[in-house]
Amino acid sequence: MATRRIGGEQSIEGGLIITCTYATGTYASPAVGDMVVQDTAGGNYYVKMITNAAKPLGRVKAVNATGKILTIEIFRYTRVVKLKYGGTIALGNDVLAHGTDQDVDGTGSGDTTKVMAKDADSGYVEVLL
Repeated sequence: MATRRIGGEQSIEGGLIITCTYATGTYASPAVGDMVVQDTAGGNYYVKMITNAAKPLGRVKAVNATGKILTIEIFRYTRVVKLKYGGTIALGNDVLAHGTDQDVDGTGSGDTTKVMAKDADSGYVEVLL
């Protein structure tokens, strides 16, 4: 199980930076410093503006010239790994080992991991750890 570098991912001061986007209508005007949450309805690596009482995923560090690509500083996770999955899994799930087949499913709890992408590479998820 190797750590996989996702496009635009880098570590800074012990933290993690990833590149995300957002769905039209979920974010009016992204700005540096805004806190965001994962948008599981949007798709792989989608975020949206934070709402009241939501646990933040991170904050915007940069917005590209078109305003659609956001560089996000992740608050609680320090790396992204690509894992084979089996069973039921969805964006935003916390993962656990699924049987003895060396894969994962989305039955975890406790918010210790987070699925950010599913099937970008068929049969695999990209998980924040």
